[in-house]
Amino acid sequence: MATAQALRRGREIGVRRVIGATRRRVFWQFLTETALIASLAAGMAIVLAYSFLPILRQWTQTPVPFGLDLIDWGFLLMLVGLVTGLAGTYPGLVLAGFKPVLVLNGQATQQQIQGLPLRRLLVIGQLAINMAFVTAVIVMSRQLAFWLQADAGFDADQRVTFPVYQNGNQDLVQFRRALLQIDGVEAVSYSSKAPIGGTINTYPVRFADRPAVEPYQLVTMVVDSAYVPIYAIKLLAGQQLPNRDTVSGFLLNETAVRMLGFSSPEQVIGKLLTIPYRDTLTKPIIGVVGDWRQSGFKSPILPTVLFTNHHSFSSCHLRLATGRKAAIMARVQTVWERYFPNNIYGEVHLDVIMTDFYAEEAQQLRFVQLAAGVAIGIGSVGLLGLVIFLTSRRTREIAIRKAVGASEGAIVWLFLREFALLLAIAFGLATPVVWWVMNQWLSRYESHIAFTPDLLLMGLLLVTITTLLTVLVHTLRAARTNPARALRTD
Repeated sequence: MATAQALRRGREIGVRRVIGATRRRVFWQFLTETALIASLAAGMAIVLAYSFLPILRQWTQTPVPFGLDLIDWGFLLMLVGLVTGLAGTYPGLVLAGFKPVLVLNGQATQQQIQGLPLRRLLVIGQLAINMAFVTAVIVMSRQLAFWLQADAGFDADQRVTFPVYQNGNQDLVQFRRALLQIDGVEAVSYSSKAPIGGTINTYPVRFADRPAVEPYQLVTMVVDSAYVPIYAIKLLAGQQLPNRDTVSGFLLNETAVRMLGFSSPEQVIGKLLTIPYRDTLTKPIIGVVGDWRQSGFKSPILPTVLFTNHHSFSSCHLRLATGRKAAIMARVQTVWERYFPNNIYGEVHLDVIMTDFYAEEAQQLRFVQLAAGVAIGIGSVGLLGLVIFLTSRRTREIAIRKAVGASEGAIVWLFLREFALLLAIAFGLATPVVWWVMNQWLSRYESHIAFTPDLLLMGLLLVTITTLLTVLVHTLRAARTNPARALRTD
């Protein structure tokens, strides 16, 4: 931007040189101006950072601290000096190198402003970074949406869980009846844990007449007969758990069946399974249920066995009618406090647990979105600088083209064509890097989307739109300039 704007100060520098200013004085004048601008920018940055910090904390869900100690102030001063040197040295040398005769004759645009290949290279780098960040935002958004919308094997909508306690005088049967009398409570179930989250307990198992225990352990969940229906977990073979207080049989999930070495759920029905749960339990497998994601989509599905034992019930689960959730749960809490007056009530909504499983990825996405916005903003400034530079160098060419009948669209197309080439080069540079990085990120998870070419093309499209809009605004202004003003010095 500074070198592009140097053309507009050509006559000023030419006059200063004629009346005796040296190159060194011109150079240090420009460097001082740059230092002043950088210092003002640093002051504005501090004000903006302090003002927007609460918004940033809330948006990123991160306790970002704010406080400048002596080291921070030293870093800030060093940063101002670095920006001044990088942004001021080369433009200062360009301005100091103006030859007064050429400048005052209007020839500086052709003779003394160099560095166009470097500017194009920098713009290509900016565009490549923009595409990388924008594509990363698209991929991470798709992955997060996939996790939240994919079938987890159970229904978490309108399901709420909270703790229950068995102190000897508490009757869970009566508590269930009281809950079912609340308008809006459709079903009630007891278990040792919710289908997602919480502590996972595993036990070694022995199958049928095999002489040794299996080389893995099964996740054990104590549930009642209403648990599988209330969460809409699919029954693939056999029957549901009976409505009994003690263990009469086991339900396995699909993964457990496969790990036992069977390809069909029906093959394990009726086979005995031994689990050292409290006392050793040896009961038949009476059914097989579908897999569900106990730890979300980021982790593999665990082999699981379900059975009934009312002594281990510690959680209550409700299926609520659609709507009025807050009012229903207020009445549930009132009933709960009547049965468990000495305990602390705490409800958990299953859809919230599902979302919390991906809180880390959601936070990463917010940071990448912020970085993408900053990158696009900086890239747009760089593009604007190159457009100003190109239009300044080609002012007379544009005027001549207009004088001989060229339309505004034809002149705009001259510049859009060049930037389309820069976009193509940037896309070629960014594609392999983004492809590798995002595939590495996706491969961290057990279940993920495929990184398809359309995601890259979407990133290219968004960056292309912002780029061409930035270019179009200034080139239209140049195309509408009166040609007489540009040619009057010739």
